[in-house]
Amino acid sequence: MAETKEKEFPRKRILSAGKFTEIYKEGCINGQRYCFILGSGASVESGIPMGGTLEYRWMNCLMGEESDRETPAKDRGETLECAENLSDELQYDFNEVVEEWKKARKAGRNTLPSEYYFDIYKLRFYGDELNGDRYLENIMESAEPSFGYHTLAQLLTDEYNNNLVITTNFDSLAEDALFLYTGKKPLIINHEFEAGFIRDQSIRRPIIAKLHRGLFFKPFNNPADTTGLSGDWEDILRQIFYRYIPVVIGYGGGDRSFMEFLLREQNLIPKIYWCYVNRYGLPDERIRDLIRKKNEGFFVRTDGFDHIMLTMGGKMFFSKISTNATETYLRKRTEERISRYNEQYQKLSEAKADSKELKSEVKEFSKNEEKDREERKKNTSLTEWDYIREGNACFNNKEYEKALEAYKRAAGINSSQAGAYLGCGNAHQRMGEYEKALEAYAKALELDPEHVNAYNGRGNAYKALGEYEKAVSDYDRALELDPESVYVYNGRGNTYQALGEYEKAVSDYDKAIGLDPEYVIGYYNRGNAYQAVGKYEEALADYSKALELDPKYEYAYNNRGNTYDSMGDYEKAIADYTQAIQINPGEALYYQNRAKTYRKLGDAEKAEADEQKAKEIKELEQK
Repeated sequence: MAETKEKEFPRKRILSAGKFTEIYKEGCINGQRYCFILGSGASVESGIPMGGTLEYRWMNCLMGEESDRETPAKDRGETLECAENLSDELQYDFNEVVEEWKKARKAGRNTLPSEYYFDIYKLRFYGDELNGDRYLENIMESAEPSFGYHTLAQLLTDEYNNNLVITTNFDSLAEDALFLYTGKKPLIINHEFEAGFIRDQSIRRPIIAKLHRGLFFKPFNNPADTTGLSGDWEDILRQIFYRYIPVVIGYGGGDRSFMEFLLREQNLIPKIYWCYVNRYGLPDERIRDLIRKKNEGFFVRTDGFDHIMLTMGGKMFFSKISTNATETYLRKRTEERISRYNEQYQKLSEAKADSKELKSEVKEFSKNEEKDREERKKNTSLTEWDYIREGNACFNNKEYEKALEAYKRAAGINSSQAGAYLGCGNAHQRMGEYEKALEAYAKALELDPEHVNAYNGRGNAYKALGEYEKAVSDYDRALELDPESVYVYNGRGNTYQALGEYEKAVSDYDKAIGLDPEYVIGYYNRGNAYQAVGKYEEALADYSKALELDPKYEYAYNNRGNTYDSMGDYEKAIADYTQAIQINPGEALYYQNRAKTYRKLGDAEKAEADEQKAKEIKELEQK
């Protein structure tokens, strides 16, 4: 059948998928813009039956031959009676449809011509079309985008701005693929009232225009709704085809809305490329006539949607859709999502909430988490994330050796888990093992070259080792990846301060505080920078702000005391040192500082008492 049709049609107007891709690519380079017109055939490889297949299933049900899902087969007599009663609402004589169905059964074909779809749908779900909507929902909601949708997502987001899909489908495969493979969220035109947005040529995000509405927007599925285009669609489509060259994939023209528009307005479309599946032969005579009449109309021979997309993706951007590149990208996105989820849970569990209800709920949730973990531990089914969470809990409790052990276990389960090596680096750093920390951060960055926290951690380790230039380089890279990282600005500010570049340090602290006005450490560190250059009033203001946000921040009391001491305000200095001592009576430095100030006040007795206390604390530490 395919052979006969192709003989009837000029072979010079039939392109291979490879040849079409060459034309498409060169056209893009020369400023041409293309849009994609998708029909139900584009969804088959994603597990959604095409319209002709559904027609066949529904006819089997209507004619009493087979049950349809869990619905009993219909009574054939009732179906024929219903078709007769609805004859004025159907597009075709139902006897004609029955004859086509009988031919298909006899030939062992499980599809029917697409033009009968809406009549059969109306009869199958007559009485309550909501059941039809639910039927389609059940088919579509669990479908995953097939291989070809990866390429389509890349085509819709590449530099050539071919960002438009026009579809008669209700499924969400294109939008799902965009989010899954590119992280982009498209503008979805689910209803004819939204069609006007397509006129806005400034929109660069992908646009998915659903001519028969979206699945959840009362989709058009009956003859009355599909005899013409609704709303402003005709005017919008004329404008679209003035700007875009259409590439049709998986569309058989079964409806009387879009197909009749194409036939009626064909003079407005200077070029068109119509993909067809070779094993089914060329599309019907209406479509062949449309292509035949156009000087620049071509059929494109394919083995299906995935085939044409494989060809286009392979020739245009193989490095993005290769199996290895895709696996790496998806793993990274999954790891990032899991990491964010864990971070958000940890933030909730550590929150200093005033709400007793929140504290209670977090406590209860944590109990259930621990119970679940213990059950899985018995079954030896703990994941790397279980150990990362355990490591984080130990780290927050300053149990760094236990944290390190947990992070190592995580890496043992999944040696590609960058977060496990990040945790190892952080634990080594807190234990003063900076060289080991650098090794762990390097491994994390080898696995994930864009891991902001790993660059930040390594910058901190370099700073601790006095390798300030390397530290600044890592902080710079981290800020390229995340220009809104409070912690990285703070770390770089600390490094600039160690280098004596106080203006740069203050600038970074300003940025950190601008991003988080309640960032206690930012105010404290900026206070230190101001104090170092003799800007005592500014330093006092920052230390005071830090203490307003955290009244137990002992370091701020100590350093504000130092500032008051430098200004000659000894009584206030003594008061701040005393506050620091009350918070942490085991810190020798606070006694030493207070002793110096007591001597300036001429109180030798109190100074000697503090000096003695500081000496005792140091001796205990040495033991």
